[in-house]
Amino acid sequence: MSLQRIANWVKIGLMAFASIFFLLLLFKGDQVIMSDVGVQNQLVGPFLGVTYVFLVIAVLIALAFALFQIIDKPQDAKASLLGIGAIAVILVVSYFLASGVDYVNYPASMNITEQTSRLSGMGMNAMYISLAAAVGVTFFAEIQRIFK
Repeated sequence: MSLQRIANWVKIGLMAFASIFFLLLLFKGDQVIMSDVGVQNQLVGPFLGVTYVFLVIAVLIALAFALFQIIDKPQDAKASLLGIGAIAVILVVSYFLASGVDYVNYPASMNITEQTSRLSGMGMNAMYISLAAAVGVTFFAEIQRIFK
């Protein structure tokens, strides 16, 4: 059995596993999930735990493949490192643009701190900057294609 076939079966299994949790959450309903701590512990907690595990696995695999690419083809690593640098610059700029002062608008029971609010704002700013960059690059690529 080839590696790609094994990966496809693993992917199908993970999607089925996630679908089961999603359907369980969907059938319980919003009100039950928000009001019943037992349901939260039975469904939401494990769902989030599995999500975190899969996220860590995905990040580790992505880093391993990136490292393998850098070792295998160091001349092609320049573009990857420039991309990582661009993302780092966007995140740093987004962090300094975020103020975090709106944490006072949330109830104290939510435990929102100024740092939490600032990190949330950083994520939104990074998304806006990335979206604007993607639209701008697409626009200029189309304009350049017209004039060629």
